[in-house]
Amino acid sequence: MKMDVRWISVCASYFVFVTFIITDGFNLNWRYARVFTDPKIQTGSYFGFTVALRKQGLKHWLVVGAPRGNSTYPEHRGVYEPGVVYQCGLDRGNNCQHIVLASKGNIEPVDYNSPVRPMRENSWLGGAIAVQDNGERFVACAPRWRNSYYRWSDYSYFMNGACYLTDSSESRKETILPLNDINKQTLRNYYLYLYGEAGFTAHFPKNSTEILLGAPGIYNWQGAVIRIRDRTFYDIRRGMQTERITDIPTPLNSLLLSTNGYFGYSVSSGRFLSARSSHLYVAGSPRNAQFRGKVCIFDFPLRSTYDLQYIRDLDGTQMGEYFGGALCVVDLNGDRLDDLVVASPQFSLQATNSAKLVGDEGRIYVFINGDKGRFKEITGDRMIMGNRRYGARFGTAVANVGDLNMDGYEGE
Repeated sequence: MKMDVRWISVCASYFVFVTFIITDGFNLNWRYARVFTDPKIQTGSYFGFTVALRKQGLKHWLVVGAPRGNSTYPEHRGVYEPGVVYQCGLDRGNNCQHIVLASKGNIEPVDYNSPVRPMRENSWLGGAIAVQDNGERFVACAPRWRNSYYRWSDYSYFMNGACYLTDSSESRKETILPLNDINKQTLRNYYLYLYGEAGFTAHFPKNSTEILLGAPGIYNWQGAVIRIRDRTFYDIRRGMQTERITDIPTPLNSLLLSTNGYFGYSVSSGRFLSARSSHLYVAGSPRNAQFRGKVCIFDFPLRSTYDLQYIRDLDGTQMGEYFGGALCVVDLNGDRLDDLVVASPQFSLQATNSAKLVGDEGRIYVFINGDKGRFKEITGDRMIMGNRRYGARFGTAVANVGDLNMDGYEGE
């Protein structure tokens, strides 16, 4: 059967879009695009570093991260570049409003033994954003959020990362700090959670209450994927109860992952096996496999002390290409099994002469799912690389745009 990859859209850094078109986009109104800019006109705020669409009842919004933005919220006065998250209306006008997720600045608690004393300068709030399928919840993360812990008459700073979860009404906001356990910051002269950067990436699996967070700095930057889920149980006194469970598999026993591999740099989920109705997980490790990069499809173990249950791993082809720096799960051929689009934004062409600058042009790989862990890369020598310009880093971000031309196939 001849494969036809109909749409592949790749978002480069700072909100620059490049589109590789095989069929006509007759229903895309690109001539009258809505353009949003930083409402505070802050130079260098990285407004648009992350974006996501959100629905609240009849209202439609664009959630935008500006991870180097300065907040104008009064409680944040004096906090340098904590990062800002905006919500921009799509129904009328180009208004963008600041969503206040952390209501306090840098707090100095009276109790110096408190396990959480946030340092929000340069925390990169908005560096990762994810919206649940129905738009009811969204999470925004600050992967460079630091915990300032006071002990022995001195301060220790742990770059654990923090995320903020809010519901559709935004009346309920929850701070997620999965790596703030003081006793797990180091382990046998290794950095365990100390520079974990939880929330470097974030993802909601479809039809699930789970949240996935990438933490590429765990265990000397070997990296990990954190799963946050709800468990319902019956209590004889209080009836049905729900508790929050945080799964952080130990990387100590990993068979596939190496230190400095950055596993969790990108995360997603999908249905990869026909024999299994529930989703599996996928994550990129762009400095693994002797710096060629690796992408792993896996499930979480029954116990956190066990290694991940690997279903399939895919390796890059060129040293330093950052294979797995971004990925997209999408059913390209309509067989109800999810396929994979994996980006290598630092893939480089070979120089044909000394006068031409080459490097970091970027490319993407398309893997079609053949079930039972079999994947076939179909682009081959016809590499999808955008305009092939020096330093373009084509594939810095990849997203599924859905069935734009109503032909029954998803695109990305």
